[in-house]
Amino acid sequence: ARQLVKFNGNDKDGDASSKKHAKHIVDRTVTHPGTNVFRQFRLLLGRSLQETFRGKAAIIIKVVQQVTLGVIYGGIYHLGDNQASIMDRFGLLSLIVIGATNMAMAGTIRSFPKEKAIVAGEMSSRLYRTFPYFIAKAVSELPLIGVFNAIFG
Repeated sequence: ARQLVKFNGNDKDGDASSKKHAKHIVDRTVTHPGTNVFRQFRLLLGRSLQETFRGKAAIIIKVVQQVTLGVIYGGIYHLGDNQASIMDRFGLLSLIVIGATNMAMAGTIRSFPKEKAIVAGEMSSRLYRTFPYFIAKAVSELPLIGVFNAIFG
């Protein structure tokens, strides 16, 4: 974490001919966390997964929401084998993709204000960087998103 850095400096008078060589030890942990990005990601992913699966009420509400949406969409769209049905399928698929994307992103966005104070403190202490935090947060929600989309399908 510490690195020896050599540089040339001028003396007090500013005389360029009398340069002296100085050595300084620079502590890189002041600007960089002590662990590598993969370890940061692994630890943050474990914490994010634990937080995601801890909210049992939110999971139950999302399951009910997916079942309700499936019933509503099934009631609206009666798909057959004719040309009009192909257009209905395209509209239904567009609606499903947009809805699933919005639902997945809304959960992630709603969680940031709750974690802002904690994350700001940990980042100011140089425990981790921004990139591993955001990637771990996004990856931790993938299992539930997959389950919700499977229930909907």
